Order: sequence, then structure tokens, then C-alpha cells
Amino acid sequence: MKISISSSRKRGLTPDLRLVQKYLKNNVDDFEISYFMADETSKNRMAKKGFKDAKKRYCNTVENVICVDASIQAKKYKTGKKVLIGVPYDYQFKALNRVETESDYKKTNSFKGFDYIIAGSPFTKEVYTKCYNIPNSQVIENVVTPMAWNMRREKAERESREKYEIMFPQMKGKKVIAILTNGKVKEDVPSPYEKFDLKKVLDSIDSSYFVITNSDEILNHAITLGSEYTDKFAYINKALDSRRILYFAEYLFTNSGMYASYMSGREKPVYSINYVDNNFEKFMKRRFPHLHVEDLNNITQYLKGYREINKIFTQYFSYEVSENPCEVIKDIYVK
Repeated sequence: MKISISSSRKRGLTPDLRLVQKYLKNNVDDFEISYFMADETSKNRMAKKGFKDAKKRYCNTVENVICVDASIQAKKYKTGKKVLIGVPYDYQFKALNRVETESDYKKTNSFKGFDYIIAGSPFTKEVYTKCYNIPNSQVIENVVTPMAWNMRREKAERESREKYEIMFPQMKGKKVIAILTNGKVKEDVPSPYEKFDLKKVLDSIDSSYFVITNSDEILNHAITLGSEYTDKFAYINKALDSRRILYFAEYLFTNSGMYASYMSGREKPVYSINYVDNNFEKFMKRRFPHLHVEDLNNITQYLKGYREINKIFTQYFSYEVSENPCEVIKDIYVK
């Protein structure tokens, strides 16, 4: 059986696609896989033409497809079963923001050709049914994304934490507060953290917590910290996979809808923050204002554990009970 895994925008194989690939290789006989990794960002005209030609050849020869986005619309694939894993990228929040605020919004055909859609959460199901024309698609509910499933495994949580404790031994035994951002603040735009006092914030947090961030804007406020703050704070650079922190963090403060969705499956408090004014930030301000932190200087106000407001959010962004999504995808192809 030939199954093709498609990805784009320089993403390569995403965590969800890697998990599906590994599972299928171990559980499907006569399994053959092909890839198509698109680079849609090139400004070179010859490169763009080469991309279009390669995409056409790929779509004409592919048999079965698994995607995490619709950068190559499913209707272009000629044969086989087409499966979409509903990873909540920022365009999903953009679509839902528009359909709920614009009276003249019209559904688009971006996902029209997919046979099966792994919703991943009630939120993503709502996005596809409200914002897109999918008349012939079977939306599979009560199944989370592969990454969200993997994060629920105790072994994966333990191994991820151990790897970070090797790099940051000071965090061992502490509750991790993750401040993880996506995107880069434009140089001509004022920093959302100009008035952020990291030292004061760390002083207000007791020694049982450890703060990790991947934010350059927050790092700019860590330069003056003394060595004594290494017991409470760490910055991770681009070489480290910040998604692994989601496996063991106790709190997440983020402007990434994808990170928020993954974390929801673990039933831990998730809060949104101001960063680049993306669609997830706008969505949270509109739909979950009590979970949006306008001023991160007040972070200690939100360290109160998993409360009812957090439960409402996490149940919207992740199904509570789920089959193994990789098994569900396998059954689509082998039955």
C-alpha cells in the first residue's frame, strides 16, 4: 500500500505526521510512503514554476494522502482516500473570527475534497462545519490529534521532562510555568513587553515554580538577572523543541492556538497572552477574555490551579476520551 504524507510552508514533517508515519510503518504490512514538502515562500520565479510542476506530478501519481493543512487542496489528488488531521493553525482562528463577526462571510472550498477529517477537538469541528464547504467529508469526532494523544502518555511526559532536566537541573522537582510564543514582533512595532519587569515577576513567584520561555521579547528583560535567578528561570533557543515542554508543564501562557490545543488534552491551565496580535490572540480576547492575560506582570494571579474556567476551555479544545488517532487512520486505509 502506498500512502503519501503531504506538508508545506517549510514545515517538513510535523510532529503529528511523524507520529502517524511511525505507527503505520510498525502496524501496516506492505507499507510504502511518499512525501511532498512544498516551499511556497520562494520569491524566485523559476523556483515557483518548479514547485508548481512538481506539485502537478505529485498529485497525478499519489494514491492515498494524509495532510495537516490544505496547502495542496484535496481535489487535486486523483486517487485514493484523503485524510486531513485538524491541527489548529492560526488560519482556523482567522476563519472562525470572520464567520462570527462578518455578516457577509461565505464558506470556502479549501477542504472540500477530503474524505475524512480528524477533528481533534470540538473547536476544530466547529471551524470546519461553520467556515468551509465539506459536503462529502466524514468529520471524525472524539479523536484527538496524534500529538495530543502522545502527550497523554506518562512515559512520553517523563522522558520529555528528563531531557529538559539534564539541560536545566535547577527545574528538577518544580512546577514548570511555560511562556511559549509564536511569531516575531516587528521591528517598527512597540514591544508588548516594554513595561514587563521580569525580575519583579520572578521575585513574586515562590521557589516551587520554574519559568521557561522561548520569547526573545521576554529574554530582553532577562539580561540584567543575576545568577541566583537560574533557580527559577530559563530561556530556550530555536535549537530546542519548545513543544516538548507541553508534555510536562503545569501552566501554559501562549499566543499559539496550536500549543493551547495540544496542552488542553492534559487538562492543565492554559492562558493566552499579547504578542503579535495574531488571530488566536484576537479569538481569545473575544471568546475567552477571562483566560487572556493583558499584562504578564500579573502572572501570579493566574497560578491558582485547574479551575472551572480552565476546564471549559480545555474541553472545547480537546476531546476528553479518544481512541488512538493513528489506529483510526490505519483503519481508514486497511479496512
